[in-house]
This record gives sequence, structure tokens and C-alpha cells, in this order.
Amino acid sequence: MEGLASIRCDKECAVVIVTGARMTTLCRRLPFLPACDAVAAEGGGRLFWTSRTFPKAEGAEAGLPPPGSSSPVPPPTLCDLREDMAWRMRHAAAAGPPSANEGVPPREREGVLWDAFRRLEAEGWAPDASGYSTSFRLPLPKVDAEEGGGKCGRGNGSGKTERDLDLALRSLPPCLSSSRNLGCADVFPSTSGKEAVGRHAAAALGVPLSDCAFLCDDDNDLPLAAAVGRAFVVGATHPNVARAIAAEGGTKGEKEGHFWTTGLEGTLAADAAVKAAGAHLREVLSRRRGEDEGNVAAEQPERAPAFA
Repeated sequence: MEGLASIRCDKECAVVIVTGARMTTLCRRLPFLPACDAVAAEGGGRLFWTSRTFPKAEGAEAGLPPPGSSSPVPPPTLCDLREDMAWRMRHAAAAGPPSANEGVPPREREGVLWDAFRRLEAEGWAPDASGYSTSFRLPLPKVDAEEGGGKCGRGNGSGKTERDLDLALRSLPPCLSSSRNLGCADVFPSTSGKEAVGRHAAAALGVPLSDCAFLCDDDNDLPLAAAVGRAFVVGATHPNVARAIAAEGGTKGEKEGHFWTTGLEGTLAADAAVKAAGAHLREVLSRRRGEDEGNVAAEQPERAPAFA
């Protein structure tokens, strides 16, 4: 599922959708996704804000270039989402400049990320960059996709093993990272990833991650899940998620522990997690208001986010 983050913002909850999906998939899903304040695709490589929340470059604390060096807010479009190009340019050293790579086949793109794509392809892998600009997907070996129920849809068909995949991922240059998602491995710039974009979005909204909640389920969600105040697991779809829950506590609606889980499945689990996350954020807001009592009123309204 797409990760859903909640952020306390203007005394209400701002919603940021963080998904590993490629842009083409995100565009098809937009009519069915809940209204949100921002959405990140490609595992955090690309970030889009609504006109209401688009960051006005205030400096490094917002994760943006110094005043005067950023682009103006993009003009409105039929879909009220505008890309944060300052964020995307953070990945240009690894993923190449958008101006040079947009509309160019992966084998011809500039950047270390695409050097890795070409090398893996030459080694017999089948990297998938269709619909991606800041990352690519590496299918797991065919036997793993079959036995593990991988949702990637196909194996690499080349006789490679899980050990081969681990070696391939470990051979990536330091400026690249990887994560497991939907039974596949995603490769992306180290400046990207769900945790990085979550931190950036929270900073742009002026909110500490400790005030944020995250609805999640997969291995690539774990770094951001560990960074927020509370993670609500709709369903552990990867063994690492189950291990994290066991290690950090939180079972079936208990308030103790970093993770909140439910024994339900499907939409019932999602509904229960959303309600529990809402209750948690109301508690956060109540606590923050209590802490602010007696203090001089802040110039800016209270803010807090939620990720999903």
C-alpha cells in the first residue's frame, strides 16, 4: 500500500502520501486516492504539493535553496499538484538532471543511477525503469517470486539467486541506496527514499517527526516508520515488518510500543488503522496545546503531519 503520513498542520491533520509506485501508476491512481496535502512517488524521488502547501523557500530548515535561488511556485494545472523541483534537484547528482533525462530511454540517461542500470542489465538482470525518473526496480529471482508470492509480477528469468541479488545491491556505489518493495528491489539515490522525503515534508511544514504518524505495511516503510512518533501497521507484508513490530512492541491496538497493529485484514484493517491514527494525532494536538498554555502565542499556527 502507499504509506500514509499524518502531520499536525494549522491545528488539523495534513496528509502526505508516500508511495514507491512509478509516476505512470500514481497518475492512474490519483482519482481514487484520498485528498492530501502532498504526494511523493518513486519511493520519495519526486514530491508534489498542493497550491495551499507548496513550500515558499524559507531557507535550509525547509529543505530548500536559499531565498532568491529557488523557482517560483509553478502555475496551477487541472490537478492541484505541483512538483517540488528543488527537492528533485537534490537527486540530480545521482539520477541526472531532469532537463537532460526527461523523455530519454534509461539506457541513454545521464547519472550514476543509470550507469548502475546499464551495468546490471549487462550482467544479465532485467532492471525496470518504465515510468520512473529517479529510480528503477530490480525483479527478484523467479523462484522467489513464485514461492514468496512476490507482487513484482515476474522473475528475472536468468537463473540468478537471492544471494546474487544481495551481492548486486551491495555492489551499488555509495550515492545509491536500495529497499525491498512488493517483492522487488528498488534502487534510488541515497538522497531519496521514504524517510528522506518524510523528513523533508515535515520540515517544510514546520513539524517535528515525533508529532507525525505513519500508516504502512512493507519493508521500504520501516526507516520512516522508525522516525515518526507512532507507526500504524495495516498489515505486515514483509518479514522485516513483523520483526520490527516484535522488537519495538505494539500489538493489536495496544497503546504501548512504537507500532500499532490490528488482527483485521483488508479494508477493515485500513479503516481501523486510520481511526487509531486519528485518535493518536488528537492526543498529540491536545498535549501540544497543553504545553503551549501560558506561553506567548506563536507567530505561526500549530502544525503537525501524518504520512501514509
